[in-house]
Amino acid sequence: VMGALETMPGVLLALGFPQVDIPWFMGKGGSWGSTGVGLAVCYVYWYTCMHILFYVAGGVMVLCSRVFAPGLPSNRVTRGAVLQHVLQAERAFPLLNLVGVFAEQMRIRGHSAVCSSVEECGGWPRSITLSIVWFLLAELFTYVNHVVLLHGLELPKRLIRHDIHHALKHESEMTFFSGYLFSGLDGLLQSVPIVYAQLLCPAPKAVVGFYSTATAVWTMYIHGGAPLGVWPFMGPEYHRLHHIFPDYNFGFWLVTWDWLFGTLKRPAAVAAASQPDQEANAQARKHDDEITRWTRIYSHDSRAQMRLEGCASDMSDTMASTVMRECQPMAMRNAG
Repeated sequence: VMGALETMPGVLLALGFPQVDIPWFMGKGGSWGSTGVGLAVCYVYWYTCMHILFYVAGGVMVLCSRVFAPGLPSNRVTRGAVLQHVLQAERAFPLLNLVGVFAEQMRIRGHSAVCSSVEECGGWPRSITLSIVWFLLAELFTYVNHVVLLHGLELPKRLIRHDIHHALKHESEMTFFSGYLFSGLDGLLQSVPIVYAQLLCPAPKAVVGFYSTATAVWTMYIHGGAPLGVWPFMGPEYHRLHHIFPDYNFGFWLVTWDWLFGTLKRPAAVAAASQPDQEANAQARKHDDEITRWTRIYSHDSRAQMRLEGCASDMSDTMASTVMRECQPMAMRNAG
């Protein structure tokens, strides 16, 4: 939650840098050299924080899922696939890291609307109101960015390569680390809406920092976690549908903007629509299982087996109950 502006001066002091030189190292020296060093310090800071969060949060979620929800599909993804997801995330981090650096530099140079404290934002009532507005604004920017830039316009889609992230279609392919399975440019542009909100709407720095940190963790959770089922959050059950139906569920934290703009696809509605197909598939499997069982039972008698298989082929569209009623007695008579 703390930025380089609050953290790095103490680190530099601990490393033995003189107090008077610290503003220069933070990019406040008023020269190109100071600016360059300040950018480098911010970059190293955010790159380190990103890796700590990625591996610690990801590791904790994997551990919790295996202990408390061992049946999750993400627990069955092979280690090789998980490693590929992690390696792709590592390739994306150098560019994704620039978002934190840019936001930090805006604060250092006074271009950000973010307040340093609750008092600077006008007290608790106004800070709470501004925080809610800031959150909804960040969500709106994320929604529009996702619809237009990542899915809408053809040229940006080809350059950004959002298709890398959408190569994973089903929950049996996703893990917590899949949240960062994207190209560097894709990750960078997905995070830019947070910067837009910081430019336009004041909110306490702690709120913005908490939102950014929670967003990084939520990104992992909605790809590998158990269904949340808490309205109005866009939990894993909603986001997984976005991977299957890419024209729906563009939101990140909330279903609000998808609901308002008509792009919300509810898991319950999808499950209800697919129920007839699921029942038909279950009946078909039951039919096949019965045929296999009786074929195995009478495999010692070639006449009975041929008659049973003939009955099965003649009744390929019937259900298992019909097989039991007609094929079983027939096979038993022939076997006798």
